[in-house]
Amino acid sequence: HKGLVFSLGLLSAATGRALAREERLAAAALCASAASFIQGITRADFAPLLGLRDTEGINYAKFALNIECATNLFAYDEPAAESSFQTLPEPARQSGLLTAAAERLGRRLTAGERLFLLHGVTGIRGEAEGGFPSLLKAKAVFDSLYGTHGLEAAAVNSLLHLMAETDDTNVLHRGGPQALTRLQREAALALESGGPTSVGGKCATEKLRQTCLELYVSPGGCAELLALLFYLHFLEKSQPLV
Repeated sequence: HKGLVFSLGLLSAATGRALAREERLAAAALCASAASFIQGITRADFAPLLGLRDTEGINYAKFALNIECATNLFAYDEPAAESSFQTLPEPARQSGLLTAAAERLGRRLTAGERLFLLHGVTGIRGEAEGGFPSLLKAKAVFDSLYGTHGLEAAAVNSLLHLMAETDDTNVLHRGGPQALTRLQREAALALESGGPTSVGGKCATEKLRQTCLELYVSPGGCAELLALLFYLHFLEKSQPLV
């Protein structure tokens, strides 16, 4: 859960800054503040891997809009993007890339470094540096349902949105691009079927759960973003966490 610890630490620091300044605790502003602490981290962390493959065109803060957009969730209106991880090199080249990278670093690659090298994804670094746009989109979904359908339905719907639109690096690491694409499609289908508030949506969500068991993968990255969503929600609402 390194990604969750990293992100929660940033948001906690942003919360402390806001309280010290006697500012209102608003999710978008906190995410933007957290991002301001780590500008340049994604490029810096992956810099040693540049040049080992054709990285031209990779947006290092892939999920980022920019700090200004992150402070206003409704300042943009983007269509849902398809998975943006890059085409996987041939197996022989994969092995060569990983070996070359390990030799350059003088150590074994982390899971995040492997995924960047093979797929061009920046994971939680890119999400955090960009002001947590995926998190803010999911929170907008949560807020729209919380008052009428309650916490559980709002949370499940938000998780489905995250799974449909986010390149979950935990799934990508354990199951590869095929598993990620399949889960994204099934999550999108569950939403199209009505989500947790309809019979069809519940059936599709159960099918998605069975697929996770079949593929032996867990959307851990999306689950961590959901945990951050709860942090922001209860912080804004000043409600107890239990």
